[in-house]
Amino acid sequence: FSGNSLDVKVSAASHELLVTVEENAVAGGAGAGISEVLSRGSAQTPVMQLGIPDYFIDHGDHHEQLSALGLDGDGIRQQIEARLAAHDEAPPPLADLHSRREVSR
Repeated sequence: FSGNSLDVKVSAASHELLVTVEENAVAGGAGAGISEVLSRGSAQTPVMQLGIPDYFIDHGDHHEQLSALGLDGDGIRQQIEARLAAHDEAPPPLADLHSRREVSR
Protein backbone atom coordinates (compact mmCIF):
# COMPACT_ATOMS: atom_id res chain seq x y z
CA PHE A 1 0.00 0.00 0.00
CA SER A 2 1.49 3.33 -0.99
CA GLY A 3 -1.41 5.72 -0.45
CA ASN A 4 -1.13 8.90 1.56
CA SER A 5 -2.19 8.23 5.15
CA LEU A 6 -3.61 11.74 5.47
CA ASP A 7 -5.89 11.11 2.47
CA VAL A 8 -7.07 7.86 4.05
CA LYS A 9 -7.83 9.57 7.37
CA VAL A 10 -9.70 12.43 5.66
CA SER A 11 -11.77 9.96 3.64
CA ALA A 12 -12.52 7.92 6.74
CA ALA A 13 -13.72 11.00 8.60
CA SER A 14 -16.25 11.87 5.92
CA HIS A 15 -17.63 8.42 5.04
CA GLU A 16 -19.53 5.75 6.92
CA LEU A 17 -17.71 2.93 5.11
CA LEU A 18 -14.49 2.67 3.11
CA VAL A 19 -14.45 0.00 0.40
CA THR A 20 -11.33 -1.34 -1.25
CA VAL A 21 -11.57 -3.49 -4.34
CA GLU A 22 -8.54 -5.24 -5.68
CA GLU A 23 -7.95 -7.91 -8.25
CA ASN A 24 -5.44 -9.50 -5.96
CA ALA A 25 -5.34 -11.31 -2.64
CA VAL A 26 -7.06 -9.45 0.19
CA ALA A 27 -4.43 -10.53 2.73
CA GLY A 28 -1.57 -8.04 2.61
CA GLY A 29 -3.29 -5.92 -0.03
CA ALA A 30 -4.34 -2.29 -0.26
CA GLY A 31 -7.31 -2.77 2.08
CA ALA A 32 -5.02 -4.21 4.74
CA GLY A 33 -2.76 -1.17 4.37
CA ILE A 34 -5.70 1.19 4.75
CA SER A 35 -6.92 -0.69 7.82
CA GLU A 36 -3.43 -0.44 9.29
CA VAL A 37 -3.32 3.33 8.74
CA LEU A 38 -6.72 3.75 10.38
CA SER A 39 -5.80 1.53 13.34
CA ARG A 40 -3.00 3.97 14.26
CA GLY A 41 -5.49 6.78 14.84
CA SER A 42 -8.89 7.30 16.34
CA ALA A 43 -10.92 6.72 13.16
CA GLN A 44 -13.63 4.14 13.63
CA THR A 45 -14.77 3.95 10.01
CA PRO A 46 -15.14 0.32 8.96
CA VAL A 47 -13.16 -0.91 5.96
CA MET A 48 -14.74 -3.45 3.62
CA GLN A 49 -12.03 -5.32 1.72
CA LEU A 50 -13.08 -6.99 -1.51
CA GLY A 51 -10.60 -9.09 -3.43
CA ILE A 52 -9.51 -12.58 -4.30
CA PRO A 53 -9.89 -15.02 -1.39
CA ASP A 54 -7.03 -17.20 -0.21
CA TYR A 55 -8.08 -20.45 -1.89
CA PHE A 56 -7.74 -22.09 -5.29
CA ILE A 57 -9.80 -20.43 -8.01
CA ASP A 58 -10.90 -22.64 -10.92
CA HIS A 59 -9.52 -21.77 -14.33
CA GLY A 60 -11.86 -20.01 -16.68
CA ASP A 61 -12.76 -16.85 -18.49
CA HIS A 62 -11.55 -13.78 -16.61
CA HIS A 63 -14.97 -12.12 -16.45
CA GLU A 64 -16.62 -15.35 -15.31
CA GLN A 65 -14.07 -15.70 -12.52
CA LEU A 66 -14.66 -12.15 -11.32
CA SER A 67 -18.41 -12.69 -11.42
CA ALA A 68 -18.13 -15.95 -9.46
CA LEU A 69 -16.10 -14.13 -6.79
CA GLY A 70 -18.52 -11.18 -6.63
CA LEU A 71 -15.86 -8.86 -8.03
CA ASP A 72 -17.74 -7.71 -11.11
CA GLY A 73 -19.81 -4.52 -11.03
CA ASP A 74 -23.02 -6.20 -9.89
CA GLY A 75 -21.28 -8.32 -7.28
CA ILE A 76 -19.45 -5.34 -5.81
CA ARG A 77 -22.67 -3.30 -5.66
CA GLN A 78 -24.57 -6.15 -3.99
CA GLN A 79 -21.86 -6.70 -1.37
CA ILE A 80 -21.72 -2.99 -0.51
CA GLU A 81 -25.52 -2.71 -0.32
CA ALA A 82 -25.69 -5.78 1.94
CA ARG A 83 -22.97 -4.38 4.22
CA LEU A 84 -24.69 -1.00 4.48
CA ALA A 85 -28.06 -2.66 5.17
CA ALA A 86 -26.48 -4.80 7.90
CA HIS A 87 -24.83 -1.69 9.34
CA ASP A 88 -28.20 0.10 9.49
CA GLU A 89 -29.67 -2.82 11.45
CA ALA A 90 -26.73 -3.19 13.85
CA PRO A 91 -27.00 -2.05 17.47
CA PRO A 92 -25.20 1.20 18.34
CA PRO A 93 -21.50 0.99 19.17
CA LEU A 94 -20.58 0.49 22.83
CA ALA A 95 -19.30 4.07 23.06
CA ASP A 96 -22.81 5.31 22.16
CA LEU A 97 -24.37 3.04 24.76
CA HIS A 98 -21.95 4.30 27.40
CA SER A 99 -22.69 7.97 26.63
CA ARG A 100 -26.43 7.28 26.79
CA ARG A 101 -26.01 5.79 30.27
CA GLU A 102 -24.07 8.86 31.39
CA VAL A 103 -26.87 11.15 30.19
CA SER A 104 -29.61 9.10 31.82
CA ARG A 105 -27.98 9.05 35.27
